[in-house]
Amino acid sequence: MAYRFGNAQHLGARQQQQDAFGFSDPADESFAAHGGFLAVVADGMGGLAHGDAASRAAVRGFLQCYRSKPEAEPVPQALDRAIRAANFDVTALAASLGQSGEMGTTLIAAVLRGNELYWTSSGDSAIFLLRDGEITLLNAQHVYARILDERAARGEISTEQALGDPQRDALTSHLGQQELAEIDLSLHPFFLKPGDMLLLASDGLYKTLPERDIAALASGASDVQALCESLVATVLSRQRRGQDNVTVVALAFGESTAAATPPAPPARDRAREALTAMATPEPAAATASSSPAPPSAPRPSLATQELAARATAEARLATLAPPRKAKLWKILAPALLFAAIVAAAAFFAWRRAPVPRPGDGDEKARGSTHFNTDHLPPSRPDSPGTEQKPVEFEPLQPGAVEPKPAAPPSASAPGAAPEKKQP
Repeated sequence: MAYRFGNAQHLGARQQQQDAFGFSDPADESFAAHGGFLAVVADGMGGLAHGDAASRAAVRGFLQCYRSKPEAEPVPQALDRAIRAANFDVTALAASLGQSGEMGTTLIAAVLRGNELYWTSSGDSAIFLLRDGEITLLNAQHVYARILDERAARGEISTEQALGDPQRDALTSHLGQQELAEIDLSLHPFFLKPGDMLLLASDGLYKTLPERDIAALASGASDVQALCESLVATVLSRQRRGQDNVTVVALAFGESTAAATPPAPPARDRAREALTAMATPEPAAATASSSPAPPSAPRPSLATQELAARATAEARLATLAPPRKAKLWKILAPALLFAAIVAAAAFFAWRRAPVPRPGDGDEKARGSTHFNTDHLPPSRPDSPGTEQKPVEFEPLQPGAVEPKPAAPPSASAPGAAPEKKQP
């Protein structure tokens, strides 16, 4: 089935165009039979050096690598190989310019083969599906906002903290790294219906136009080229300060039925529908040999995830119990009881401890500790009842030996141990 495609691009308020895009050859029917029709968009990172050169190198490297796809190679494998080759080309270019680690670009790529859709991406550029008047973001956004929203959904931080974080738009993966931190790759085909349309866009589009406005413009368009030009013109009409480069590529499958589609439901209703779709388990395959089934529902967009996270947080707060100040005694009572038991045990231990009294012997004064006194002399000079006599010394003569002091008196103090006789 034939595809219809269009594209539009503008500098915005920037001084340099750092977006780039490209297509495979639609006239090469032999390659399209197994490789499909390919569209690529890259958005050079303005905060780094040579963003324009990085985006062009990524698109050129991706297209060249994908064109080498053998007929037997699966499309997802070819896409994975191509995005890694594009990353290698960007890092090689940065090294040749002496800017290693200082060049980067996002990249999104989509392949249409029959009614099958495959895609891959790294960074925050978007692949939107327009179906029956609704818009859905297909690829994962590699930005810090996704991590913040997941933490808010788990209750680790509040929704206000997640939405107000100053690093919310920081990229967590992009081309230009030695190893790609994250790659979004569709391993199984997403099956399209006649009238479906794809939009590949840099962030200059969806950061200015809300998804509802994009869907409204697409619902009344029958010409994909006119739609791309209308989207870019609407972005410029908003006159957003510091408007980024904007690039839009559209791919249409089959006959357009946009004129008969109803308007999109409110964003809050779409968030609830997305949550219901994610919570409903997919039915098991009928047979083991059947072909992989397409996803039951496309992944919700970043804005839908934000609304869902906010609704989840509000529901959690509504079901929480009131503050537990009235139940504080339940926490303090065990601690007070334990302290009372410890104090009572210490008091009774103190009351039962022996108290020395006047007249008690040295053993009682020392408590229950006993000493071995066999090595002590029979009586001590300072024992009670022992008469102390001074020890007299005679002057030493040259060469004489120092005399020993006189032995203590043989009479021992009352209660002293009997003197041991020397052999």
